[in-house]
Amino acid sequence: MVYQVRVTPTLATMAGAQMLSGVITTMLYGVALLMILRYFSSHSRNDPLWTKALIASLGVLATLQAAFTNHQIYDYFVINNNDEAARDVMPISMPGMIACTFLTTSDEDLIDSMPPGYGKVALAIVQLGAGLVQVALMNISKTQTVMFERFVDQDILTVYLNGASAAACDILITLSLVTILRSTEVNATRRTKALLEKLVVYAINRGIVTSVFALASIFLYDFASGTLYYLIPFSSNTHVYVISVVSMLTAREGLRENMDRSFHFSDLMMNTSTQRTVDNETPQSSDVLG
Repeated sequence: MVYQVRVTPTLATMAGAQMLSGVITTMLYGVALLMILRYFSSHSRNDPLWTKALIASLGVLATLQAAFTNHQIYDYFVINNNDEAARDVMPISMPGMIACTFLTTSDEDLIDSMPPGYGKVALAIVQLGAGLVQVALMNISKTQTVMFERFVDQDILTVYLNGASAAACDILITLSLVTILRSTEVNATRRTKALLEKLVVYAINRGIVTSVFALASIFLYDFASGTLYYLIPFSSNTHVYVISVVSMLTAREGLRENMDRSFHFSDLMMNTSTQRTVDNETPQSSDVLG
C-alpha cells in the first residue's frame, strides 16, 4: 500500500489543523462532561451499577483524551516552538490520545452490541485491535519520521480498519436497535408506539453521526494526505460517542417517566371515581318503571 501525499504539508495544514482539532475536541468534551454530570445528578437513580460504572469510565477516558490532545498542542507550540528536531519526537500524549479514542469508541460499540451478535462483536474487536496496533507502532517509532518511513503501510492499514469497522459496527447496531423497536410496536398501545418511535429516531440519529465521523477521518486521511485535518473527526469522535450514549440514557429516562405518568395509579383511581359518579347519576330501570 502506497501512501500518496496529495497536499503539500504547510504550517497551516499540519500545526493549524492540529490546533483546530484541539479546540473542537475541547468544546465537545465540555458538552460531554456537562451531560455526564447531568446524568448522575438527575437520571441515574434507576440504573444498575454496571451502567453507572460504564458512564463513569467513559467520562474518565474522555477527560484523558481531551487532556492528551491539549498537551500535544502545548508541546508543539510552546515547549518545542523553536526546535524542529524536538517537534519530530512523539510526546507520550500522542499514543495516549489515540489509545483513549479507540478504547472509548470500541468499548461503547461492544456494549451496544448486547444482545450479542457475532458480526457486531467481531467488528468492535477489529476496531479495538487496529487501535492497539497503531499505539504500539507509535511507541516503537518514537519519532514521526521513523513512523512515516518504516511503518507507514501498517499505520494506513490500521486507520482504514478502524474507521471502516467502526462505521460498519455503528450501522449494524442501529439496524438491530431499529428492528427490535419496530418488532416491539406490533402489540403496543398507541401511546407506547409513539414513545418507541422516538427511540427509533434517537437510534438512527446516533448511528448516522458516529458513522459520518468515522468515515470522515478515513476520507480526510486519504484525500487530504499531507495534512492533519483527519484528526478533527478522529479525536472528536470520542466525545461524540459519549454524548450519544448519555443522551440515549437521559432520553430513555424521560420517556420512562412519561410512560409512568401516563398510567399512574392515581389516574386510574380518579377515573374509577368519576365513573361511579356517572353511574349514580344515571337513572336505573327500576326508577323509570317506578
